Amino acid sequence: MHYVGLIYKDPDSAYGVSFPDLPGCFCAGDSLQEALDDAFDGLGTFVRLMESRGDPVPRARTPDEIIADPVLAEDLRDATLVLIPLVRDLGS
Repeated sequence: MHYVGLIYKDPDSAYGVSFPDLPGCFCAGDSLQEALDDAFDGLGTFVRLMESRGDPVPRARTPDEIIADPVLAEDLRDATLVLIPLVRDLGS
């Protein structure tokens, strides 16, 4: 399963990655690679935390569903869309 991440970069700031389907999950890095690495790790941590609290984990929408969401239209204008895989329990 993959979640859509939105990458942002303002002048004089780090790269940021937010997840429209997981409000409150935000990751960052000084370089694009650092931000993507943090998003990969942060997504898994965020979902595990939700599950441990018994919170429902929202369904991951497709990129087409995200793009078609009128609520996200303004956010999408300045963002790059990326798919981040949700990896569960690599050690199991």
